[in-house]
Amino acid sequence: MTEWKRVVFAADCDEDGNCPRCGIDYADCGCPGPTQDGYEYKTAKDGVLYAREIVRRQKPTRTEQLAAALLALGDIPFDDARLMTAKQIIGLYQFDHWPIRVEAGGDNHPSNLRPLLIKPHRKKTAEDNAEIGKIRRTRRAQDEHDQRMRAKIRGEQERRIKGVLIDYPKRRWPSRPFPKRKKKSDVVTVS
Repeated sequence: MTEWKRVVFAADCDEDGNCPRCGIDYADCGCPGPTQDGYEYKTAKDGVLYAREIVRRQKPTRTEQLAAALLALGDIPFDDARLMTAKQIIGLYQFDHWPIRVEAGGDNHPSNLRPLLIKPHRKKTAEDNAEIGKIRRTRRAQDEHDQRMRAKIRGEQERRIKGVLIDYPKRRWPSRPFPKRKKKSDVVTVS
């Protein structure tokens, strides 16, 4: 809250129209007058009128709200947080995709994000890189398989030689004679 100041009346000004408290022209003076908007007034016991500016509470911005939510996690000590701006507090965090990674189909919905301080997030990401690589390799292999199956359904076949795709027409299996069975009498037994 602002402090109470004595109200200055126009009759209290000198012959040049200057305020008796600050010596500036009464019209430009920042001292409270008797009927100004935005001030609340009270009369002291000695009959002197005092006024103070009404301070309207400002709604916190989204940046301030996010910083407050991050501080509620308890990762940053209170005394350190008091010395930082909201943007500095937010800058200490990165958002981790958890429980479903982006590579596994996770999205940026708030239910799939959790704030971590930068150093722990980097450590977790380094530990997850092997699994992330496996997910990517598996997805790539599945995509190639799906592509081959779609080509097969269309009646096409494909073959890769040293990574180069070669198309060739579908062929029938060649017919070949199966080996003849031998009769029991033809089998010689040794005793």
